[in-house]
Parts: sequence; structure tokens; C-alpha cells
Amino acid sequence: MRPGHGDLSRQCLLFLVSCWRRLLFCSWFPLLLLFSSASAGGRETQSDFREILALAGWDEAASAQFTPSVPLSEAETLHALKLLHRLRSFDILSLERWTRQDIQPGELINHPQAYQMELIWYAGRVVHVEQVRLREHDAARLEMTEYYLCDIITDKGNVLTEVITGKVPRAWLGVENLDEPVAVRGIVLKCSSDNPTTPQLVVVAPHVAWFPAAVSSANPSFAQAVLGSLGFDVGLLRDIRNSQAIRGEEREAFYQMLFAVSHVGPQQLIRFAERNLHWFAKRWEEKLEDDPHDRLAQAIVRQAEQERFSVAPLFNDADSQIGNLFVLDGVVRRAVRIEVGSTESGQLSDIARRFEIDHYFELDLFTEDSQNHPVVFCVLDLPSGFPVGARIHEPVRMAGFYFKSWLHHAREGKKTEQKSASRRQLAPLLIGPGPVWITDAVGQESVMSSLIAGGMVVLAFVGVWVAVWWLGRSDREFHRRAIATQYAIPQGESLDDLVVSSGVDTPDFLSWQDEVEEEGPHSP
Repeated sequence: MRPGHGDLSRQCLLFLVSCWRRLLFCSWFPLLLLFSSASAGGRETQSDFREILALAGWDEAASAQFTPSVPLSEAETLHALKLLHRLRSFDILSLERWTRQDIQPGELINHPQAYQMELIWYAGRVVHVEQVRLREHDAARLEMTEYYLCDIITDKGNVLTEVITGKVPRAWLGVENLDEPVAVRGIVLKCSSDNPTTPQLVVVAPHVAWFPAAVSSANPSFAQAVLGSLGFDVGLLRDIRNSQAIRGEEREAFYQMLFAVSHVGPQQLIRFAERNLHWFAKRWEEKLEDDPHDRLAQAIVRQAEQERFSVAPLFNDADSQIGNLFVLDGVVRRAVRIEVGSTESGQLSDIARRFEIDHYFELDLFTEDSQNHPVVFCVLDLPSGFPVGARIHEPVRMAGFYFKSWLHHAREGKKTEQKSASRRQLAPLLIGPGPVWITDAVGQESVMSSLIAGGMVVLAFVGVWVAVWWLGRSDREFHRRAIATQYAIPQGESLDDLVVSSGVDTPDFLSWQDEVEEEGPHSP
């Protein structure tokens, strides 16, 4: 063995151990998820979120940095933002499993230390939002350029909470009289006020969910009010980006919208969309007043006057249509089923666990004004008997919410091994409950009309037969009572004994012959 070889081996071994320890430290989150998933599969008890945080370094010593009963300091704010950065690395399924929904904010006010670092969920109304810019150094370290302070009054107990979050809907910024329904899933840090009349909790949350139920200064859109009423977090629309494939940040919004439209029927959503046509047309009429030569606005207003939506803004004004509600008539030329119920390993997917969705259908709709370009609808259900395939031709009426301008690979009936760049297609993507099959309605009306017409013909035939039978019966009765009685042979006589008079004299052939002989033959 060469001199120093043992030292070199020991150094290599120490280096490998160091790399392994760093790898374990950097990948603690996936390992924790595997551990928690295995534990959840074996027992139904809720995971202790505070223990998970303690394993990540957020133990009691770290929690003690938040001083109770005093306003949040700058150092505490930076500490809270570090916790927010760590919280954003958890997936939504794990957060839902760890969330405690049995704790009300009023109880937290009475015992703030007992519930510190608990992950809770509560509903309320946001009344104020403040945007705070981070210093360049902190922004690079925390991977965010700004954060937001939201004042939220809870629905129960009227407790004021100050929520530190990294995202809020853009529509909230600059609104003075803000009063919108929200929900928060966040970590309790402390109670920042010792005044029992104005208690205030400090919570850090990755996101504040927004459920608008009416048109307001913060929400001028009727369509988004419908979405919020269906239980969709309209704040998720902020992360949607057009003209590209569906990103990981948009996955939650996509499936949450699919789940939301499952609470409304196709016909009911069509009625909502017809009401939305007024709001939709009003916006473009205002644009037309500013620029009478705007050809896009002209086409849209012209279609609206005929009580129809134009597909032009779906292709040419995509950024302004996210979350808008449309109803379109056209022909479905492709319908395929997309399976999402299980993972590649065969386990139940998080979508199936959270939303009970194991599949959806992707439909290519072509309208009169789409110029042979498809409008893609993603729906949960199809009418009974609706065909599925790559080459169909079914007239439908469909309502749905505009999700994004989707850059995707056009799917065929059979899977191709390679996807060429020429097959990439940009299409509007909408999400709705399902199509109204016009063929089905017309077919039922046609069958009913045929049955009615056939029944009328049968009734007419029966009527004629009854009339003929009745007239024949009357003739036979008259013959029996009148004619047959008059000309009946008296009883005991035969036709040989019957003398019948014709009522005229019998010709006298002999006298006629004598006259001819006297006068002579007639000349021709």
C-alpha cells in the first residue's frame, strides 16, 4: 500500500458521508411525505404538523422567537417569511391532511400559546390588503419580491387576523372598501394584542382563497361571481399563463374548476352564461365607443346582438378572458376519455382522493365562426349514448369557463410514439359540466312527431271504417224493413202465380205491321 493511501481513503469516505448527509438534509421533505403517507395508510389518525415542523428545524426554540402580546417586529416578519418559504414546499394533499379544522379563532385567542405552530383553516372576510416590497438581498434568499399583509375578520367571533402571505388576487390591490369572502389555511404564530376587545392573531399562509359571490368593486365580473358561488378559489386564476402547456402551478386551478362545475347542471350553466352575455357585450360596446374601427369589437358586438357569443376573443384576447363564462353552439368532432384516477405505480391519485375524480373527457368543438379551429372543452360527464372517438360529428350546445389558451399536442385516435413539432396546436381551453346533445333532443322530437302522425293516420282509418260499416248497416236495415216487405212473395204462392204489371200498355206488333204495309217502305 502506498503512503497516504489510508488517509486518502478516509477523506473520500468522509466526503461521501458528508454528501449523503447533505442529500438527506436537502431531501427531508420527500422522505417526510413518504413517511406520512405510509403512516396515513396504516391508521386514520391525523398527522402532527408541529412534529413535522420540528423535524425541519422549526422546534420550540424557533417558535419562541415570536413574542406574544406585541405587534409583529421586522425580525419576526423575516422569520415568518422564512417559514412561509418552507410552507410553500409542501403539497396541497399533505397540507389538507395536516390541517386542523376543529379549532376556531376565538379559542386561539384564549389559548394562543397552546396552538402555536398549528396548521388551521378558517373562513372570514378580507377588509384590507397591504403590499410590502422586500429588499433585494431578502428577495433573492426567500425567492419572492414582495409579500402581503391581509386583515381578515373571521365569520365566527369577529376575531381580527393579520395574515402574512405571498399571493393575493390582483383585483384586491388599490380597493379601498374591500369586503370579500375568503378562507385561510395557515400556521398560527402568536396573538399580537393583549387587549381583549381587539384581539388579533398573526397567521402565515401560502395563499388566501377567494370565493366572490356577487359583483363588487373588487370583482366586476359576473362570471367569477358564479365561479366563487360554486366553491372555486378565484384567486388561483392569478397563476394561469396563456399560450403554453398546463404548468404545475395551474394544476390545482384546473382540477378545482372541474370539481366546481360538477355542482351545476349543463342547462343551468347555460342559463348563467346567457345572463353573462350582457356583461360580456357591455365591455366590448365600451371599447367600440372608444375606437369605432375596432374590427374585433365590431364582430363581438354583432354576434351579441344576435344573442350569441363570439369565439374571436378566445383566440385574440385570451388574457382578458380567463375565468369568463361562455356558451357556444357547434359540432364535436373528437371526444376522448382522460384517466386521472391512479398514478403510474397503480396507487390512488391525489385528484381521486381530494375531488373523487378519476377521469374527464376532452372534446374538440368547432363553431361557425371558429374558422375550422377547435375550441377544447374539458368536461366530467357525457350524455348517455354520446359517442367517443377521434372522428365523430355531434351537434351540441356547451357552456364553460375559459381556463387558458392551451398549447398542446393534437391527439389522434391512436397514440403516436413521437410527437412532432408540427402537431403542436394552440387552442382555447374551457371547463364545463358537459354538453347538451342537440341530436338527442331533435331525435326525441322527431320520434314523438312520427308517433303522433302515425296515431292520427290510424285513428282516421278506423274512423272511415266505422263510418262505412255504419252506413252499410243502415242500408241493410232499410232494405229489411221497407223494400223487402213490399216485394215479398205472399205466403203459399210462387213466382209462377205472380202477375206483375209494368204500368204501360203492351206494344201491338200486328197493328204496327199493318201500318207499314199500307204506307210502303221508307226511303233511305
